[in-house]
Amino acid sequence: MTVEDPPDIGPLCLLSAPASDARIRPLVGSSKTQGEQMPHPDRIVVDTISVSPVDSRGNRGEQRYWRAKKGREYLGAQWATRTEARAWALALAQEDLGIAPAGATNVVDLTGLLEAWWEVTETDPLLKAKTTQSYRYSLQHLDDAGGGEKLAGMDVDAMKRIVSVLRSKGYAFSTIGQDLRVLSIAWNWALRRRPPLVRHPLPSLDLPDEGPTNNNRTPTADEIERAIAHARGNTRTAMLLMYATGARQSEVCGLSWEQVNFDDGIVTITGKRKRRSSALPTVRQVALGEGLLDHLRRLRLSGQRSPVTADTVGAQILAACGRAGVPPITPHGIRRHVVDRLYAETDPKTASEILGHSEKEAMKHYRRVRRDDSKAALKATGLMDYRPADVLPFPHRGNSGGTDGR
Repeated sequence: MTVEDPPDIGPLCLLSAPASDARIRPLVGSSKTQGEQMPHPDRIVVDTISVSPVDSRGNRGEQRYWRAKKGREYLGAQWATRTEARAWALALAQEDLGIAPAGATNVVDLTGLLEAWWEVTETDPLLKAKTTQSYRYSLQHLDDAGGGEKLAGMDVDAMKRIVSVLRSKGYAFSTIGQDLRVLSIAWNWALRRRPPLVRHPLPSLDLPDEGPTNNNRTPTADEIERAIAHARGNTRTAMLLMYATGARQSEVCGLSWEQVNFDDGIVTITGKRKRRSSALPTVRQVALGEGLLDHLRRLRLSGQRSPVTADTVGAQILAACGRAGVPPITPHGIRRHVVDRLYAETDPKTASEILGHSEKEAMKHYRRVRRDDSKAALKATGLMDYRPADVLPFPHRGNSGGTDGR
């Protein structure tokens, strides 16, 4: 008995399954079966997998929004052309039948499971670059925090251990929640494989809701310097550069040694591109103090490939704040502190050049006028000291605003 080959959908559908495998029904258009409601006319069916477009989402050029199901089980949804949706349906069917790339069959710990899942997932042609980067971050976090956990022993206590390690590294619960979602995706993939890599569902774990992050607080100089004293490695260097230049986190983490001119004591900072603009990013030069230059010289002589070798340092700054016993500080907060000091002690033009912002934008996004600022400004003008000649000094104020004994 032979099985009709599926329609030609290009090389994406080949994967590692033989086209003639009798366990896969061919891709077909929709037809009504006994006891079944009339399906979507554009539905794609491969064995027990059905992929249907969601008309209410409209189109993106040639792409439509497709939803995949196995019976009533929801498998996922994504934007794709019909050809890509067919390839997706076939890949899901192959995975369901155990025909997809086999991966490791002797996986015993979490690291092995994540590696097996990523080996299959990384080659998905529909995986976006941003999603790929997010997955890689989460995989690194999970491997560092619980890579040695045995699959057979992955219970609620094991999940709590992973969360505890991630928290000790300074990660927010929102980040940990994303890491656990990636773990859940990988675990469900391992559970659906034939033969399965795991034998039980992944336990669920409720994380506390931290609420929205208040990023509007401007730290004091003492708080920043105490946090720097308790920071380590990349985090310390990044904080020193932010504090000295007012640069953004992305600008500091993207620096190369070519941008640091040790002879002239200047760092060249490449700013971010403006939204909805094709203009090139702005470039500005900022002078560095001798203490920071000496620190950078030692790093370069040690063979470090760039001034800061991490992509982000926000979580590590929070951990340093915890060790220093100061309120949480964000990279944005450090930049805002520098803005306040520059506009208070230099002319607006110089401050704008250093920050890479127009004066209007800096005032709008970073400058926070505190009560002490307004009081000092009014006192500097002499307005607070004006007293009409007929207003005599008040003898003494009690807590209620009156004089004592009256």
